Amino acid sequence: MKNLLLSLVLVMCLAAGANAQQGMLALFSDTENNECHSDVGIGAIGNLYLMYVRGDGPRMGNAYEFKLLKSSSASAILSPTWPSSIIITLGAIETGISLCAAECFPDENYVSLGTIPVMNVSDPDTFTVEIVPDPEQVPQHAIVILECKEERPIYIVLPGGAFVFNGGCYSPLDPFGPVATKETTWGGIKELYR
Repeated sequence: MKNLLLSLVLVMCLAAGANAQQGMLALFSDTENNECHSDVGIGAIGNLYLMYVRGDGPRMGNAYEFKLLKSSSASAILSPTWPSSIIITLGAIETGISLCAAECFPDENYVSLGTIPVMNVSDPDTFTVEIVPDPEQVPQHAIVILECKEERPIYIVLPGGAFVFNGGCYSPLDPFGPVATKETTWGGIKELYR
């Protein structure tokens, strides 16, 4: 019984940590951060707004590092527009990019980090663009920002789900969609720990 209670406490602690919104980089098709999808016909361009959604995370510092992954080779990521405060860009957006501003970004819940145009070259179907870790990022192959603190520590953020072209998506407030659940009984849970 003692092991069961300890296991339940551990599961509750992990669940509480998973529900905390620790900050994420996300893509939206509007500047109000509501839309995680857009319809773009063949030959058309849709603008994606890259945002740092603070949540319970730290204040955005002056640097960020990530990579964009698109699901369709019949789409193209065009030249992004970065904030005027960006003084250094290293790498490329589809292979891993690092950007650095002279000063910390404004202390806001949603921080605009750039505009990324995506062209639907010839894909008639649904395709996605998502923020993923830069494979060269050290130490953990992660999506990172620098916190706005004097020592500028690295902070790992969540990916903001997949932006969907020509299809629906989950709410940006719940970019990973519903969590699968299964009805069970206490007896079934106890069986897991035998």
